[in-house]
Amino acid sequence: MSVDKTQLIGYIAIIVIILSLASIGMKFTGFATTTDAGRVNITISSAAAINFTTDFVDFGTGSVSTGQPNATVDTEGTLTGGTGWSGANNLTLENIGNVNVSVGLKSSKLASTFIGGTNPEFKFRVINDSEHDSCVGGDAWTYTEFTLADDTVCTNFPFADDRDEIDIGIRLVVPSDSSSGTVPLTAVITATGTYS
Repeated sequence: MSVDKTQLIGYIAIIVIILSLASIGMKFTGFATTTDAGRVNITISSAAAINFTTDFVDFGTGSVSTGQPNATVDTEGTLTGGTGWSGANNLTLENIGNVNVSVGLKSSKLASTFIGGTNPEFKFRVINDSEHDSCVGGDAWTYTEFTLADDTVCTNFPFADDRDEIDIGIRLVVPSDSSSGTVPLTAVITATGTYS
């Protein structure tokens, strides 16, 4: 069997190419390789949610001291002009959602229907003691009288773990002619979180 000169030159050219590729580091495995990319998608809905983690303030039983026009008691431990009542814990509100919200507070009763008597007071204030910068905006740093409509106390209440909690202090001024009895007087505080 004779080999044509042209075929021989072709075989030699192929051998030269293979040796050249081998000398520059090319490896022949016999396997072809290829790459591609996949993708994972998820859409997380915005969820506004707030929760009172401490939802009960109980000042206990007490009375206005004889000769005093009223007594003041608050969750900071203040008691003036009265006996028996003790400072209670603050209400604590937490943003448990995944968006910043605006917070409004309201009461089910005004001071006149909750406590009664001459010039009663039923006030609140927002305190950022436990987590600084949790409540941004609003006029809630001084004691403000509760109303029956939402009073915006924070225009921006974050959901970040280190800034998602506020305390709400309560102050009562109890007149000497206020309602009395053995049944505790109760008002319900409602917090509303609004996401826009």
